[in-house]
Amino acid sequence: MKNLYFYKALSAVGFLCLFVSLNAQAQKAPKKLTQEQARDLAVNALDEKSRNLPGLTLEPYVEKSVPEYFSFEALWDNPIPDGSVVVDDLAVDPQTGDVWRRGACKLNSPSLKKAQAAVRKRLGLSDKDYKKLQHDGPDC
Repeated sequence: MKNLYFYKALSAVGFLCLFVSLNAQAQKAPKKLTQEQARDLAVNALDEKSRNLPGLTLEPYVEKSVPEYFSFEALWDNPIPDGSVVVDDLAVDPQTGDVWRRGACKLNSPSLKKAQAAVRKRLGLSDKDYKKLQHDGPDC
């Protein structure tokens, strides 16, 4: 009978250790941007003239070569017949908030820097952690 109680207690301790371990791992898992947060960063990456174009929208899509990124095509209501409706094509890293223009490299502007700082703070992403996660983006 003593052995039965011993094994039950040992089992309970084992489950407790497993729970604590899994909980610690879950807390260490990096937080990621939501699609809406990524969209806001993409808007901030556009220059002011582009942000004020009539009918501006950012359409999300999945880029097969970088499916882990949030990709957006910025479109507007171009009044010129047969004129391009595409303003820009942007990719956002969901771990760092870095924004790239497709076919170019990382974008950087005062409004984007401010928005990225706010998002990284909400994610709990320190400068040290950001530097570890930072990397070249698509097409760079």
